[in-house]
Order: sequence, then C-alpha cells, then structure tokens
Amino acid sequence: MSQVFIFSACWRTGSTLVQRFFNTSDDLLIWGEPNFLLPFGNAFDKSVGHFKSVAWQQEVVEKQGFQKAWSPVLNPKVETLLEGYRAFFNTTYGLELTKFGKSRWGFKEVRQNAYQHASMMKQLFPDSKIIFHYRNPYDVYESLLGTDFHKNFQGPFQPMRFWAKNMRDFLDSEKVEKLDALVISHEEFVAEATSQQVMQELANFTNTKLTEKMKATIQLKVGATSQQSGLDKPTINRLNQVLLEELGEQDRERVMSLFGGLK
Repeated sequence: MSQVFIFSACWRTGSTLVQRFFNTSDDLLIWGEPNFLLPFGNAFDKSVGHFKSVAWQQEVVEKQGFQKAWSPVLNPKVETLLEGYRAFFNTTYGLELTKFGKSRWGFKEVRQNAYQHASMMKQLFPDSKIIFHYRNPYDVYESLLGTDFHKNFQGPFQPMRFWAKNMRDFLDSEKVEKLDALVISHEEFVAEATSQQVMQELANFTNTKLTEKMKATIQLKVGATSQQSGLDKPTINRLNQVLLEELGEQDRERVMSLFGGLK
C-alpha cells in the first residue's frame, strides 16, 4: 500500500480538484490539508537530529549498566522514533478508511516548505508517491484577491512569496528525482488538449485504476469562491517584482517560461 502526498505551490492552485479526482477512485482517499506540517516538520527534524546525536548513550548503558552509566540523554533508537511517527500518521489517516470504502490514504498540502515536508513524508514512507502541483501565478494571485485568504498574511503578496520558493524546488530536477516525484501543472490537468494524458499519468504514477468517474470529476466545478476578470497593470508589475525578489532574475525567467513569460 503506497501513500500519495500532493504538495501544491500555494493556495488557490486547484489542488482540491486533484484531491477530488483521486477521491473518486476505487481505493484511494486523499485527506485535506493537515495544517500542522510546519511545526511537525520542525519537531521531526529536531528530534531525529537529537536522537542520532545521543545514540551512543544506549551503548554506554548496555556496557556499564544503569548503576554506573551516565545517561542523562538516553533515548530510544532513531528507528524507533521514526516508527512512532509512522504510527501517528497511519493511525490518524488510516483508521477511518473503511468508512469511506477505501484502502489507501494520502493528503494534500498547500503551504510553504513543501519540499521539506515532502522529504519528511518520503523518509517515513519510502514507497509513497509525491506529487508537486502548481498553477500560473497571475491566476493564483487573482484568485487569492477574490477571497479573504490574503488578509491572513503579513502582506498581500506573502502567499506568492511562498509560491515562488516552492516553485524553485519543484523545478529543481535533482530534488525532484531524489524523491522520485511527479510534477504537474493545473493548466495541463484541466486543458482539453492535455487533460486525458495528465490524468493517465497521475493514475499510472500512483498505481490507481483510472475510471470514467474520475475523468468526469474534473469537469465539475465545486465550491468556487472567486470570480476572475484579470489583474491591473500596477498589480502585475508588483507581482513581477515580488517574484524577482524571491527568485532572482535567472530563476524568475526559468519559472515564468512555463507560463509564456512575464506579463
């Protein structure tokens, strides 16, 4: 049983459509955004690093016994710690599968540090499938403006800074290959000319049987919360500047080439 984890570059990228696509399959349930991976990831890195650094304590206790051994930082082995983390995720996301008639689980996430969190999940579940997903930044930002999402950040462009940083990782072929990940765009997923190919690619990658119900799902618009009519020129210019600040000239050009260049 392989888990499936979908990491999108930002909010309002169409990740919920990918989730619905998989959730209409026969066996796979993609849960919604955990919203705890940022603090969890920090705790994960810190605890794994600490347990590795004090692994020698167990050897001292085994040789000297508890009466003579100095053991203020005695901890379980790292492998035991990782097994505990696996149990947490398997319990949290696996116990309710039968209620939905499913046998496999995964989740989607849309926040910053996508690559780091994907790496963590891959470490815990080596056979899992990682999907990186993105959308045109101009459409993302316009969609954000049509909601209250942007009001929760330090500034109106903060989510796009997360988008830029995640996109740099998504386009790093060495990083993607390291996780054996699949990278897809929202545009190709929904476009009539490419949709069938991308759906089949997703199904093959996740070992999921592609059904007619899954194909029909992406034609249904559910829960739309914004109307888009285009960004004005000053907003486009400011967004271009934000992307430059986060990516630099060369990486900005490389990323935006996916969308026909800067507006």
